[in-house]
Amino acid sequence: MNNILLRRLVVLHNKTKSISIAAEELGDQSTDFQTVKEHRDAYEHIMRIYAAELDIVQPPDGLTKDQYSDKSLDKALGHEFRAFYDASDLYSIRVKAEIYNILNPFTVDCIRTAIPNYFSEIKPKFYEIIKLIGKMRENKDIINDITSTEIDKYIGFIEELENIFQTIKRALPSMKEFRGKEIWDKVIWVIAGGVLIGLIILLIEKLT
Repeated sequence: MNNILLRRLVVLHNKTKSISIAAEELGDQSTDFQTVKEHRDAYEHIMRIYAAELDIVQPPDGLTKDQYSDKSLDKALGHEFRAFYDASDLYSIRVKAEIYNILNPFTVDCIRTAIPNYFSEIKPKFYEIIKLIGKMRENKDIINDITSTEIDKYIGFIEELENIFQTIKRALPSMKEFRGKEIWDKVIWVIAGGVLIGLIILLIEKLT
């Protein structure tokens, strides 16, 4: 068995698993069927390797055990790459939805007060990362040209999204506090307006 391919497979699987867990923790209870399917297909190729190694089945097409093992590992790696892409894409979709749900009830002034650099830095950076992750799907079936360095780069994108998400979550109490002040200010203005109108009416009545 090709230990280099095997190590690459295991490392990629563990990274994909971490992303999948992060996506699950965002609150969406639906199953990531596409990533699960790719993992299942990778597992099937690995089982074929051991079936041949244990002489349960014979390698097809006249291949030796080593040739069949390398071919099956390569196919398993392809499925793991696709699982990685699917998990990353799903995470970006779910974290985008979570951020929208958090910020949607608040005004621009409220968000800007709690997170001063949100509109100038955080939001543009967030959508830039989303766009870059989306491009991963264009490479979903290009396996041999993807390097560990590129995978680590996309892991970095996921980590940046997580940092942005946590920054917004930490600002939630401040946004709620500012929103309370906004509501209270409106109440005061309504009361003051009502009192002023009442005084004007009384003044008019006295003058007439």
